[in-house]
This record gives sequence, structure tokens and C-alpha cells, in this order.
Amino acid sequence: MGEIGPKELLLIAIVILLLFGTKRLPELMRGLGKGVKTFNDGKNSVMEEMDSIKKPMNVVKNPIGAAKKEMLSSMKSSITDVDHEPVEKK
Repeated sequence: MGEIGPKELLLIAIVILLLFGTKRLPELMRGLGKGVKTFNDGKNSVMEEMDSIKKPMNVVKNPIGAAKKEMLSSMKSSITDVDHEPVEKK
């Protein structure tokens, strides 16, 4: 399927104009604009809610990440402290 080009958009606009007429067309566009605004307001509200949830998670996540790094570094240092002598086969 191809994209909608300028010719197709013009054809769609002419069909809409013929179907609804010049008197009703501004009402339809106004309603469409209000619908788009309502959708965007809802989307922004959800995005703000998601951001407010992420902030407390980052507060918990950062200390856990620091503790994890500290534990891994201590484990690596303890592993390097152990002598790695080869085991003799009998």
C-alpha cells in the first residue's frame, strides 16, 4: 500500500465538502479539533503520572545499584585473593 499524497488528500477534501457542505464543515472541524485536544490532554496526563511513578523508583534503584557494585567488587577481590593452584590428578 502506498502513502497518501497531495492528490489523494485533495480528492478526500472534495468528497468531504460535497458530503457535508460548506455550512456543516466548520462544525465538523471544530469537533475534530476538540477531540484531538482531549486526546492530547489525556496523553499528557498519563505521561505525567508515569513520570511521577518513575521518580520514586529511581530513588530505590540507585542505592540498590550501589550495593550491587560494592558486593561484586568485594567478591572479585576475594576471588583474586585465593590461590589458584592446579589440582593434581591421581
